[in-house]
Amino acid sequence: MKLIVYKNKKDLSYIKNLLTKWIERDTFTFKFEIWKLHGLYTKINPPFFNEILVLRNDLTDNDFQMLFNMLNVGCKLIYLKSYNLNNFKNIITQNSYNYKDKLNVVTKNINYVFNFSGTKWRYAVDFIILGSQKCGTTALAYAISNHPDIYIDSNKDPRKSEIHFFDIYWTKGLDWYKRKFNYNKKIVGEKTPDLIYLDYTFPLIQMVNPYIKIILILRNPIHRAFSEYKMLINLYPDEDHKSFEEEINLELENINKNNTFFTTAKDYLQRGLYYKQIKVLLNWFPKDNILVLLTSDFEKNPLIECNKVYNFLNVKEQITVTSEKVFVAKDNIEIDNKLYKKLISFFKKDTEKLEKLLNIKTGWFS
Repeated sequence: MKLIVYKNKKDLSYIKNLLTKWIERDTFTFKFEIWKLHGLYTKINPPFFNEILVLRNDLTDNDFQMLFNMLNVGCKLIYLKSYNLNNFKNIITQNSYNYKDKLNVVTKNINYVFNFSGTKWRYAVDFIILGSQKCGTTALAYAISNHPDIYIDSNKDPRKSEIHFFDIYWTKGLDWYKRKFNYNKKIVGEKTPDLIYLDYTFPLIQMVNPYIKIILILRNPIHRAFSEYKMLINLYPDEDHKSFEEEINLELENINKNNTFFTTAKDYLQRGLYYKQIKVLLNWFPKDNILVLLTSDFEKNPLIECNKVYNFLNVKEQITVTSEKVFVAKDNIEIDNKLYKKLISFFKKDTEKLEKLLNIKTGWFS
């Protein structure tokens, strides 16, 4: 969608012809303070645009930061030549276009999100490791917690480090959520891997920060399912547990139900339908703001994968990962071969769509 930002009608007079051509379709016009559009006071939700035309002469650097947050990567900001955007030269490419020597055009060339630390516009959280469960999210959070510019709870016990604000504790309010973070750091984030599977939380996350960076780490969905099964046995050893195959068959019999945190505890298979979940996520957040890692890659070389995260969050790469061993669940599989083949059939189509969407080869079923 295109966006026109202007102060008053007289600002439009000298580019009337250009404006008529520019607003042929998919255009939203905004006349007021930029922070109202950048925040929660807009008809456009989520507020992301392919072109922004600025026809006003009263904007500050903070205003331009908000405009760049709303601009998709590879898309254009058109603005009055009287502005100097040297402060943004690391994220933009200058174009040779101008109109009657009054307008400049730049392209946003990297996925940089300004977080306005220390100001009234700062959002509560900058990134979330959204999923998936039993894919190495705790290990990833622990590894990146050692970066000097990042705050994320490094506790290795998920019962202590996962906040569950959006899926359980929403009614406690935003101030309760903010008390979980150290805002002395440049970037603050959290890990709650259930959220990718609970799509009713997506609009709540967007409400808190529409520009949030989302991190996913994905594992062979069969291994993930069996790992979850073993986790629940370890957590509740006194319960009378069915076999893994019995649990799978029971889930397949009851596959159509409403998802809440409390009803999805044994959705071993459905949590591994990653494509289905990511497609819903893309209705609420742009693809540029979503980073997907593979558990197998993180196991092999955690430093490379952590540096992908650092680049994604626009902080400096590191030359080492944490000195303490980064732990992830090993894929020592113990599933009956016949059942394993049955589960490949269940996941195959979703995984093929996932690989096409992300342009990757997972190698999960080779």
